[in-house]
Amino acid sequence: MNHRNREVDRILGKKTGSNSSNRTQSVRCGDIWWINDMAFNDGSNKKDRPVLVVGIDGDKIRYRTCTSQFSIDYGRYLIQDNISAGLEKDTYVDSEVRSIGRGRLHHQMGHLSEYDMDSLFLK
Repeated sequence: MNHRNREVDRILGKKTGSNSSNRTQSVRCGDIWWINDMAFNDGSNKKDRPVLVVGIDGDKIRYRTCTSQFSIDYGRYLIQDNISAGLEKDTYVDSEVRSIGRGRLHHQMGHLSEYDMDSLFLK
């Protein structure tokens, strides 16, 4: 676990090195979770980043990537209530849905507000 992840855990009151299966038992649609070592769209590099959970299929999580970068090309949605979502700055959600193993989720950051849930899931 790198220094940045330990610092995030400390701020959020998480125990460093705790079992990931315990952290991911109560994943819900609309949750914002942190994922470590997420590959860039072009596969050129990896970065830790938040994701929005949009579905759960057994041990797989369907998600949409979150980013601070606006892009009209990707049809990104601006989260209106970033505080409820557990995000410190303006954050956009990509339109593309991807999937990842449940064990890759590091920690929950927050949950979308009712307004953002309606706006994102009724589009």
